[in-house]
Amino acid sequence: AAAKKDPNAEKSCTKFMRGIQLQLLSCTIDGSPLPDNFVWQAFNRAVNPLAFTRVKDGTWNSFAWAKSIATANALIRKKRSQFGKPDIFASLDRSCRDRDYLFGRLAAAAHKAEIDTYGKEAITWAVRLFRRFVQTPCTVWQELFCKLLPYLKKLGAVGINGKTGNSADWYLRLFGEIERLFDEKDRNDNRPLSEMFLVGFDCQLRDLYLKTEERAAAPELTPLS
Repeated sequence: AAAKKDPNAEKSCTKFMRGIQLQLLSCTIDGSPLPDNFVWQAFNRAVNPLAFTRVKDGTWNSFAWAKSIATANALIRKKRSQFGKPDIFASLDRSCRDRDYLFGRLAAAAHKAEIDTYGKEAITWAVRLFRRFVQTPCTVWQELFCKLLPYLKKLGAVGINGKTGNSADWYLRLFGEIERLFDEKDRNDNRPLSEMFLVGFDCQLRDLYLKTEERAAAPELTPLS
């Protein structure tokens, strides 16, 4: 919006975007390596969810954030493929023991548990603490879990939405399964997280939504007479 009001800024922005497009075209057609700064900048943008707001009223734009995550993961996927690393983006890898990936899974599960409590998209505690989570994951995970407890209590043993929602017990079991995959030295490692955090978050969240859709589509059970 600011660039449109300033002709010089608009020209500079257009020139910058064209430069990026040419670099991406070279990566696609010529097989040139994807610049590291592309991946890093996309990752940094995606892990700052509260920056995504609607121009009209300033409210949080979850759709724009989701698009940013998809863009960042596409660049991460491209970068990994250039180094011959396995593709772990198609579905959730429940055997992956990568520390950053596991912290991403925990963040996604906490986010979805709070959404299940509300029954709709919301600015969850996972979203509010997302950027700090990347910076100090062990410290923030403890804080996030404490913030989540009242929502789990409200969610209850059977879930608010019946067959289309998960119960508090179900989420607690999932948290336990993820935490058991950590190596002891990694579980207490408070160093900042890499882009694998975003990969783990996206894979786990997509898996949780897929399970919700499958439950919603399942036929109602006929009560026994």
